[in-house]
Amino acid sequence: MRRLLLILALTAWGWAQPVSFPDGYPGSAEEIRVTIARAQGRIDRFAQEHGWEALLRPVLYDSCEIFDSGAALLARIRQIHSLPEDVKLPTATVVGALEKRILLFVSPDEFARVVPELAAELNAYEKLMAHEIAHRLHVAILAGDEERMGPRWFYEGFAVVASGQHQGAELGDPEAAMASASYRDFGALVRALMDHVPLEELVRRAGDSDFEARALHVLQRSR
Repeated sequence: MRRLLLILALTAWGWAQPVSFPDGYPGSAEEIRVTIARAQGRIDRFAQEHGWEALLRPVLYDSCEIFDSGAALLARIRQIHSLPEDVKLPTATVVGALEKRILLFVSPDEFARVVPELAAELNAYEKLMAHEIAHRLHVAILAGDEERMGPRWFYEGFAVVASGQHQGAELGDPEAAMASASYRDFGALVRALMDHVPLEELVRRAGDSDFEARALHVLQRSR
């Protein structure tokens, strides 16, 4: 059984946002409240830099749920979308999501256990929350057309940049980075592209069939 706490998220609207925790969760409502607010603040500042701030009000979520394992989080995603058991969900480590306006995360301790390198960053849990909010911002920029988000390295790199994750990561071979499964590489790719092309244009063009080839050309030419 999960206990339910109502918290006041520090949004411009001052909404009371439901937050649920697993039994025995050691954190407090105040900690989650502050972390959500700071994560939202990160995305607010990022959006303002690029003229997207109007897309963030009202905020893109109504509640937050914390889980003690990735398996429990995935089970909740299956429930939210009414997915039958024969529908396969991602087998890679899942630590966060934003589905049907519900923020979903594993606990900070579980996050640190399964992705220790990322969790070691300063304000890592806050950045994790911001990363998931950033995905919804990306969809909102595209008027709901998720098919225009581009290749995985771009839409994940967008969220890495927006949330402030993996700052200072160096880009190696661009083609290898695009084919990798590394969020560090994805962030480095997008940051490197932003040195040559405005992010707003990258977002507009990411769904084009030749986007990856053009991006690779830009990066290889600049090396």
